[in-house]
Amino acid sequence: MKRMSGTLVLSLAGLALAPNASAAPRLPEQVTLTAALDGKQEVPFAGDPDGSGTFSATLVRKTRELCYELAVQDIEPATLVQIQVGKSGDHDIGIVKLATPGPDGRASGCITLPADITKDLIMLPQYHYVNVYNAGFPAGAVRGQLSK
Repeated sequence: MKRMSGTLVLSLAGLALAPNASAAPRLPEQVTLTAALDGKQEVPFAGDPDGSGTFSATLVRKTRELCYELAVQDIEPATLVQIQVGKSGDHDIGIVKLATPGPDGRASGCITLPADITKDLIMLPQYHYVNVYNAGFPAGAVRGQLSK
């Protein structure tokens, strides 16, 4: 039986222990996130039965900048808008506060997100949602799950 040289053994061991670069998912440079909002998606309490809205955003990975547009209709004036963690049917914490719509029901803006939230929104948008609150529905008037 032939003996392998120490260099070859160490090289093979290094390859076995090295992380496989191609196995790690590569994050896109930019994603578009959207959501259709309504009161039926609100949990654990019902939202505004007549309310609806749309959310659209572009998130750039390198700069961590989220630029968004929100439009809501048929709800009382909004008091708070957040992106929250949670899949459909879950109610969880807010992680990003967005601008509150004006009298016309519209809001837009650009904000810089923390790196961990940027990564989560790019990789798993379906585990996040946009929630719009108002005085009549303090637990949430309209909500919509994010998708790419």
